Amino acid sequence: MEKRKRGAIDVSFNWIFVLIAGAAILIFFIVLISNQKDSAESNMAITIRTELSSVFSGASLSQDRNLEIDLPKSTLHFTCDFATCTDFSTSNNPNCYSQYEIGETGINEQTPTEILFAPFDISGQKLFTWTLPWNVPFFVTNFLYISGTTTKFIFVDNGQSEILSLYNKFPERLNKELVPINLISELQPEGNKNFKFIFVNNEISEIDIPEQIISSTESYNINAINIKPSLKQIDFYYFDEEKLDFSGSISYLSEPEIYGAIFSNNLDFYNCNMQKAYNRYHLIARVIAERSTYLYNNADIECKSIYSENINGLAAIKSATLSFTNQNINLLGSSISTLGYANQAAQEKSCPLIY
Repeated sequence: MEKRKRGAIDVSFNWIFVLIAGAAILIFFIVLISNQKDSAESNMAITIRTELSSVFSGASLSQDRNLEIDLPKSTLHFTCDFATCTDFSTSNNPNCYSQYEIGETGINEQTPTEILFAPFDISGQKLFTWTLPWNVPFFVTNFLYISGTTTKFIFVDNGQSEILSLYNKFPERLNKELVPINLISELQPEGNKNFKFIFVNNEISEIDIPEQIISSTESYNINAINIKPSLKQIDFYYFDEEKLDFSGSISYLSEPEIYGAIFSNNLDFYNCNMQKAYNRYHLIARVIAERSTYLYNNADIECKSIYSENINGLAAIKSATLSFTNQNINLLGSSISTLGYANQAAQEKSCPLIY
């Protein structure tokens, strides 16, 4: 009896040992595969980051150009936090906390001074970029707009000529649609995950987002802007699971800024990139002001008054570009016109141009 009992215990022990050893081997291979998968994803993310950095840098140097780029299966997450931005009123080297991250890998590219207007998340098989020059009135930089195949830009046609103009200038290869205002309820998601509604002079409180759009994505992926050309103002709206709610307004100087608002998911992201643009604007304004002062000191009587900073608007532009605020934007409007007239006067009198 004791031998049989001991034999049964030995058999049970052997099975337990086999189970433990098998589980250990299984866990080993699971961990090994998981580590290899994480390593492969990280290596791919690093490759994507390197390639995108090169693409974005190259695209930023080209004016009025749009590109289509194959994107490996991944999601890009864009961040730009306006609250972290510094400007020339407080820093000699201003920047913002801004980056894009590849998937959930933690691999990211810092963009503290780069001006990139994009939705929060971009996924799909292709990436689209578009650049426009920002002249205010002299060339400051190119605005780079970025999107993917699952972001839908919906231009709402209410008979305003401005909405048709914005739609027609928007690149054909981007995912855009011109929809009569009375047909918004018939819109379908069609596999898209991010929806941007663009209005001109509309009463947004009367707009209902169709249920089929709402149920296809997260609330933060539905947003809108309402452009008011006569006021040179853009109103931003977010979706709160029931309707579009007002989040704030900002003035603008030129059309490239409108497109920046179209590509941005919210007002904070837009303001963050515009602060980076104003930091660059201020630097270039200082350089042009130094040129204007040099010309003033060496000009003949007929040309001299054209180069005075206080007369040609450059002093006001330097001051108003210290920080990105509604007040400074509005101050810049008249100063830009003044500088433009001064540059034209220099040309007409055969004086060296200010810019």
